[in-house]
Amino acid sequence: MIAYCLADVFNLDLWPRHKPPVQPEVEEGLHDLIGQVISAVPSATEVTIRLYGGWHRETLTAPVDMRHMMSRAIENNPKRYRAQRIRVQLADHPIWDSATRLTRSLVESPMTRVSVRLSPAEHCAFPHSCTLDALSSWCSGKCPEQECPVRLRQVAQRRRQKMVDTLLTADAMAIIQDGRAHAVIIASDDADMIPALLALSASDVSLTHLRRRVAGGPVTLYDHVFEKTGSHIRSW
Repeated sequence: MIAYCLADVFNLDLWPRHKPPVQPEVEEGLHDLIGQVISAVPSATEVTIRLYGGWHRETLTAPVDMRHMMSRAIENNPKRYRAQRIRVQLADHPIWDSATRLTRSLVESPMTRVSVRLSPAEHCAFPHSCTLDALSSWCSGKCPEQECPVRLRQVAQRRRQKMVDTLLTADAMAIIQDGRAHAVIIASDDADMIPALLALSASDVSLTHLRRRVAGGPVTLYDHVFEKTGSHIRSW
């Protein structure tokens, strides 16, 4: 039995979010993910795990630090678990064309404003010195001091991952269309994956949705649909 796992790495909280991860945390997170994948398909003899994320900036010669750490974690990972052969790879190219590397999957752009709705806190302990108005001004794109010419775009940049969801979805469809696997695992907590999961659940391939955050999130809204099609849901 051949299985593929397509994992949205940065969406799964494989390491603490409050700070940049260090190498041991990346290796531990990857090991945890691999263990969960193996548990989801215990009868598979060959398991390929593709890791999706923002691996490159503008060019192939400008990889992100996380790509270096994840590459080392992959190198240090065992290639076999008992009777199962395990292959782990960075998904920085379409599964059907390894020669086409997708750059600019991690981009930084100036923030001009922040779309957020702010409401005064009912139980604020310091209402006379509350800085919520200042935060609101920055969110609108300017310094709260009226005479200050500084704008948000001059002091704040936002990192965004591009092409991750669409590449994962396209790869999943290619795997099914080409008959590459008997089982497909989508590892993601992102609600943007719901349309892909719905489409994949209509195929004859065994489908598993592997996820971490479940309580009250939008990613759970269509669980009843997946279950009706015979798809599997696993949480850890």
